[in-house]
Amino acid sequence: MHNIPLGFLPVKRLYEKGGGCYTEKNMCSKGYGMKEKRAALRTKRLRITAMTDAELAQKIASETDEHLRSAYAEMLALSQAEPAERLFATAWRIERRDTGETIGDLCFKGKPNECGEVEIGYGVAPVFQGQGYASEAVQAALNWAFSDNRVYFVLADAEPGNAASKRVLEKLKFSPAGERNGLSLYEKEKAPTSYLSIGLCLGIALGMCFGISFQSTSTGLCIGMGFGLCFGSALDASDKKKRAELKKRREQRNAADVDANA
Repeated sequence: MHNIPLGFLPVKRLYEKGGGCYTEKNMCSKGYGMKEKRAALRTKRLRITAMTDAELAQKIASETDEHLRSAYAEMLALSQAEPAERLFATAWRIERRDTGETIGDLCFKGKPNECGEVEIGYGVAPVFQGQGYASEAVQAALNWAFSDNRVYFVLADAEPGNAASKRVLEKLKFSPAGERNGLSLYEKEKAPTSYLSIGLCLGIALGMCFGISFQSTSTGLCIGMGFGLCFGSALDASDKKKRAELKKRREQRNAADVDANA
């Protein structure tokens, strides 16, 4: 079974287009006998692990399909060109946690751009389709990507007639965003932040500590709540400003693209 690296091949060659907790741990890379830090996402049923350069090189060497080999080679080149951004370049292997079976791949198409965007693709082998694995894996990948403060939009595309892929994107609340190169384009925006409530809770906790120390709980709570509200409001305002700036950049870019194609 081929593990399809998405976003680097024509959609007709993919099983399906279109991954939640981010952890790092020491894992032994099969076939290389060495321990290294590995990035992994875990869901209820799946384990999604970022492939190392060695694993990508092994896939390139063993892959007989020219398009797949080219896709893995591009991923490897991107990973090696910018090691600090390799998680946005490499393929992520999707495995069932109960059996250890590899059921597909997912990948991003590079690091976040100046508009706060990344693009995702994924592939699930036909025998495992229709069981919710694609949605589960992509949701975990979305959670991870949005944890990066540079990422505000995740894009994905699908062939107009690929109903299964569209259902996955619609289930995950992606919105239609027009067409690109004959493909249906979708996007999902990061949810607005809510630091105000977090700041308030933090302020209350700090205020209680302050009040107990100085034997004035009410004064401590007032100070703490004031600090928390100011702190949370400032963070929310900063996020709102950044989001607005990124949307403006996207609008300008899209307008320039329209003019260029006119």
